Amino acid sequence: MTGQTLHIRKATAKDRRGLEAMQRHALQRLSARCYSARQIERFLKLVGTFDEELIAEGTYFVVEDHECLVGCGGWSRRRPTFRGCTSGTSAHRIAGSAAIRAVYTRPDYARRGIGRAIMVRSEQAALAAGHRCLYLAASLAAVPFYRALGYRPLSICTIVLPDGTAVPMIPMAKLLTGNPADADLGDRP
Repeated sequence: MTGQTLHIRKATAKDRRGLEAMQRHALQRLSARCYSARQIERFLKLVGTFDEELIAEGTYFVVEDHECLVGCGGWSRRRPTFRGCTSGTSAHRIAGSAAIRAVYTRPDYARRGIGRAIMVRSEQAALAAGHRCLYLAASLAAVPFYRALGYRPLSICTIVLPDGTAVPMIPMAKLLTGNPADADLGDRP
């Protein structure tokens, strides 16, 4: 990622409101080509995008441009859950793996390397914590992005929302080699 105004740092509780708004906007805009407006609206209403525990774990990152949140994402030892849903994703979870969680880029900042930088940072941190495999549940819109980073699809599954709305996802995984590419974002305390 290029640009001297972009910085990556760990997310804090103060980021919550901005994260929720950015994630919501990103899901609405960037997933519209793969999901119906109803699927997106019901997912946002019944499940949401924000998981406060990721911030508490210290494994969630934000990217800022002049203190404006433009990207986020991280990893967790906890498997992804979709509040109140039935899902096939847990059946595809690789034992002992960590999970990539909630990677979003503000739509007007898409395709600038922000998501890649978040993924590299997450992979480095998970590897340093002793994990050799990362798992994720990709939206249909994000599959090409994750494939380009070396993640491989495991199958297709459907998350069934509490109201019965079906949302297809693709479980994916990657074995970490110990040499993720360096991100070109400056650290901020």
